[in-house]
Amino acid sequence: MQSLKFFLGHHKGGTRFVGNVLERFLAPEGRAVVPLSNPKWFDFDPAGAVARAGPGAVGNYMNADYALLPQEAEFRAFHILRCPRDTAVSAYYSHLHSHGTDYWPELVAHRARLAALDAGAGLLCDLDFTDALPTDGYDIGVFRAMAAWRFYDPRILELRFEDLIADPGPVLRRAFAFIGLLDPEDAAACARLEAAVAEFGFARMSGGRQPGQRDDRAHYRNGRAGAWRDAFEARHHAWFAEHHPDLIARIAQQSPVCGAVPQVAG
Repeated sequence: MQSLKFFLGHHKGGTRFVGNVLERFLAPEGRAVVPLSNPKWFDFDPAGAVARAGPGAVGNYMNADYALLPQEAEFRAFHILRCPRDTAVSAYYSHLHSHGTDYWPELVAHRARLAALDAGAGLLCDLDFTDALPTDGYDIGVFRAMAAWRFYDPRILELRFEDLIADPGPVLRRAFAFIGLLDPEDAAACARLEAAVAEFGFARMSGGRQPGQRDDRAHYRNGRAGAWRDAFEARHHAWFAEHHPDLIARIAQQSPVCGAVPQVAG
């Protein structure tokens, strides 16, 4: 099998931004970026889907499940993981207002339920929905995938979403170099990447808002980490304690991803 390359992300973890940058950066080379969302749609074989796209293709595995990655084959990937509490808040507003519903009948019904609830009750309802993320009859399982992730795989560069949104250029230069897309000494290629990052940055995609200037109805809503601190109530903390009691601590303690994100009791 050819040497495969992947971006590994999760729902509401910068997948649209990174996917757009990948496509723009690779377009001059004629290399395909293969969107991998619902495993049903690529026969639960992300490696096969990328291999079939031809030499040089890169997989944009936006709902990554470690168990579906090739366990023996060599590949190179970078993985971006977001604090689960911020994932939850971003998912709630996206499911309520902005996320497209094409090929997602479950979201149509769920959005109607959310519209009848206030923000606190809606976020609690959406935690259950995001936990399963039913899509075209298949439960993708966002928090399950995070909880089951195997860190320290030498084939995978682990990165923080919080670092990505704070300064995306250096993060993506490191990521692209790790999987063999970018020679850091190639000034033209680095400039092409910087141009792609600027084209799809928060201010440009949000219509001129700066990070931290919220628009809860927009897909590019906030642009800063830590929104859970304003949105979470005791019942939302309790939901994580009941359904995924070790998730936040595991991410903080067993990986380099969210170690700087403080835990909140209860």
